[in-house]
Amino acid sequence: MFKQIVAATLVLTLGSITASAQTAPMPQMGRDVPATQASDSIPLDMNDPAIRQATMDGKSASGFMMAAAKSDLTESQLSEVALRRASSRNVQDFAKFMVQEHGKTSVELMQIARTKNVTLPTTLSPEDQQAKADLEGRTGATFEQLYVAKMVKGHEKAVALFQSAATQNEDPELRAFANKHLADIQQHLRDVSRLSVRARS
Repeated sequence: MFKQIVAATLVLTLGSITASAQTAPMPQMGRDVPATQASDSIPLDMNDPAIRQATMDGKSASGFMMAAAKSDLTESQLSEVALRRASSRNVQDFAKFMVQEHGKTSVELMQIARTKNVTLPTTLSPEDQQAKADLEGRTGATFEQLYVAKMVKGHEKAVALFQSAATQNEDPELRAFANKHLADIQQHLRDVSRLSVRARS
C-alpha cells in the first residue's frame, strides 16, 4: 500500500514538472504576435474624425510624411515625460520602448523626406504642446491613466495612417516604408491597449 502511494505521488509530481516546463514564457513587449498575424488589418472606429483624417493623410505622399513625423514626435515626447514621472514599471518600460522605436522610424522617415525635398516638423504643434502640458500637470495614477489614454488614441491614428499608406499611398517608396513598419505599429497599439486595461483596474 505504501509503495502504491509513493508511486502515485511520483506520477503526480512528474506530471506537474512536465506541465510547468511546457508553460510558455511571458511575451515580450512588441514581440508576442508573429509578423504574419500582426500585419492583419486592425478594426478602427471610422466614425472618429481623427481616424478618418489619418486614413486620408495616408493616401498622399506629403500628407503621410507630415502626419507620420508628427506622430513620431508627439509619442516620443510624451513618452519622455512618462519616463521621468511614471511609477509603474510596465508604463516605464512601454515609454522607454516608444522613445526607442519612434526615434528609429523618425530617422528613417527624415532620410526619405530629404530625398523628396520635404521638410518635416521638428517641434510639437500647439495642440500637442497642450497635450504635453496637460500630462506634465498630473502625478501618480492619474498621470499614468492620461498617458496611456493618449498613447491609445495616438496609436489608433497611427495604425489608420499606416494601414492606408501601405495600400493606397501614391508614392511606391512610402508604401514600402508603411508596409515595413505597419506590423510594429499595430503591435504597439495592442501593447498599450493592455496597459489601458491595467490602468483602469
